[in-house]
Amino acid sequence: TALSDIIATAEVIEDSKREGISNDYLQVWSSLHDNLTSEEFNAMYYAMEHSSHSAETVLVKQGDMYPALFFVNHGKVKLYHDNNREEVLLKVVNQGEIFGADTFFDASLWTVSAATLSKAEISVLPQKNIAKWSVESPALESKLSDFASGFSRFEKKVEETATDRREFERHSIEGVAQITISEEFESDSSTQMKGELGNISRGGLCLMVRISKRNNARVLLGREISIQLDCTGVEEEVLTKSGELVSVRSLYSTENEYSAHLRFSSSLNENELQGVLEANSPANA
Repeated sequence: TALSDIIATAEVIEDSKREGISNDYLQVWSSLHDNLTSEEFNAMYYAMEHSSHSAETVLVKQGDMYPALFFVNHGKVKLYHDNNREEVLLKVVNQGEIFGADTFFDASLWTVSAATLSKAEISVLPQKNIAKWSVESPALESKLSDFASGFSRFEKKVEETATDRREFERHSIEGVAQITISEEFESDSSTQMKGELGNISRGGLCLMVRISKRNNARVLLGREISIQLDCTGVEEEVLTKSGELVSVRSLYSTENEYSAHLRFSSSLNENELQGVLEANSPANA
């Protein structure tokens, strides 16, 4: 019949569209794919803008009016807050995660900036590209909203980050620490620099570092860091801790100097904290 011919033709068209989507892409977004019909998934995919980026590419800036949903197909993206004097890491978005739901569903300005932490493949769904969904795929936007609700919103992340930085009591320390910054793609490649210790808590520490350009300060956000601290009561009296830089703040009083905040991957125990305090107390400096 004419109706069955129309249905068969539509199925051929959808199958053809599906063939244009890589198996890798389908695997990364399998949880979303399983909750959409073939027509809906195809409609979403072909409304997107797909691109590849090198590390440290800025995707969107705080204050932009760009309602869009970002899908990380490969690589990592860091979300950070910039208040001119301080850049604070909020979250690292990994493969198979999305960000931008606030701007996409609530039509708000971007309250954070986003930049690739590594080489990345990104699919962007601009809100302007979904106008025809209301007729062709009326349930798709609602399903996408449900999927997005599983990911943290920016406002909650800002609050969590502020709480993390207040969780433990801070103690003043003085001294110099050796920092090793790992490269994203080269496991045997790293950069070393020294910093002057300022204060420490069980959850992290603050130190002063010299950085030639402000853009280089942003590059440090989200990087895996290893730091060596003088510490009494441990082997060779040196304690090595790993973590990530979550905040880099410009010190206008001194050119090229920044206050960097390191969050430890695992908290110091009480003995480690006391050992670092004894070895790096202002009285010993």
